[in-house]
Amino acid sequence: MRTFRNSAYASCLNADKSSPYHRTFDVRSVGHCGADCNFQEKARHINFGEFFWCSKGSGIFYLGGKCHTLNPGEVFFYPPGSVMNFSPSEEGMLFFWVTFFGSLFMPLCSSLNIHEGKRFCGAPPEELFMELISAVRRFTPDRRIDILNLAMPILMKIAVGASREEPVAHRTTAQNARDMIEREFISPLFNVDHIARLLGVHRVTLCREFKKEFHITPSDFITGCRLRRAAELLERHQYSIKEISQMCGFSTPEYFATVFSSRFGCPPSQFIHLTGKK
Repeated sequence: MRTFRNSAYASCLNADKSSPYHRTFDVRSVGHCGADCNFQEKARHINFGEFFWCSKGSGIFYLGGKCHTLNPGEVFFYPPGSVMNFSPSEEGMLFFWVTFFGSLFMPLCSSLNIHEGKRFCGAPPEELFMELISAVRRFTPDRRIDILNLAMPILMKIAVGASREEPVAHRTTAQNARDMIEREFISPLFNVDHIARLLGVHRVTLCREFKKEFHITPSDFITGCRLRRAAELLERHQYSIKEISQMCGFSTPEYFATVFSSRFGCPPSQFIHLTGKK
């Protein structure tokens, strides 16, 4: 089963089969999903291209009679005309995905040396994905170029790929935890227990070492990262409070408002007004 799903589809674009955009290049859909080992995607032929970018856990992806294990930092590409078929491993999988379609999509992939199957690209650009989700959710034809401007950096990161970095032995558990939080705090499933499991330490040990080194608990540090990012997004006046709560890893808009009010002394709606929303 899915543990959570935050996604958006350019529905009005997809519904209009006579649209000239169907003959060029567009974002079809995008999302952020967590799934446990009981989830099974139904195998199906696709007429669009889809990228899966794993951020936690792993999944088994099938293509051309072969199976491939997708690990954190790896991207799997199903091109148009292929059969999409995957399932999370026993530990489950947290991933981002984006789909493209149009006659120019595969020539573009070819020119960027993007081929079917998997490649290592490093940590997914989570903020870009979350902004793209919000933009596609509000899709209208006149926003098409704005959406492509958000999607192209993701496609370019996939094209460039990344080198696999060896772990740095001298870094402390607290430093590794801090880096992990700063990369992944937008996930609603990200918490201290999850960090402890990934680092192979007891939760109490992690909290003690983190507090000793940074003078703050890891839980408060996570909340601080989320609130700082939320304040930045509120000041842009581009997203709703519900969207910002999702983009910053809060479980519900109500919880976001409660935590935000406690930290800043006013609810998000009032903060928007104070920062000059027209």
